[in-house]
Amino acid sequence: MKYIKGFDTALSKVEGLFIIISLATMVVIAFAQVILRNFFSTGLMWADELTRHLVLWVGFIAACVATREGRHINIDILSRSLSGRSKLLVEAIINLATFSICLLLLRAAWHFVSVEKEFGEKVVTLSLPVWSLEIIFPITFILISFRFGLKGLENIFKLASESKT
Repeated sequence: MKYIKGFDTALSKVEGLFIIISLATMVVIAFAQVILRNFFSTGLMWADELTRHLVLWVGFIAACVATREGRHINIDILSRSLSGRSKLLVEAIINLATFSICLLLLRAAWHFVSVEKEFGEKVVTLSLPVWSLEIIFPITFILISFRFGLKGLENIFKLASESKT
């Protein structure tokens, strides 16, 4: 479990770095577009398309970060009213159920990207295949599934350790 947590921590740092670089890139591109359009009556044809896709990527990576930090959207009426072992049990069930749902979403996302790859469309302004920009969908569902699975296992280990004492 120690190595898995270490991997998760390293992954978190990569996610944070990606978000910082992406946000900085978006700001620089937007600033350059404003300057080019207002002062030189021109612009970068690819800038708006790249910015749109970076927003998508940042949003999905931020969802992974939110999952890691437990700041994702959840309905916790039941878990607020419980405590101790019963709360841990409910959290384990919720985390493992969410893990399963994310695996189903991963499968759907993978299918979606595979179909896009088959069609072979390209984003003209970026000269990239569309599927390469949409690969973020399965990537984030892998990461979110991993995080919910990890939280579910942590809950189970805590339950098991409490029952031994």
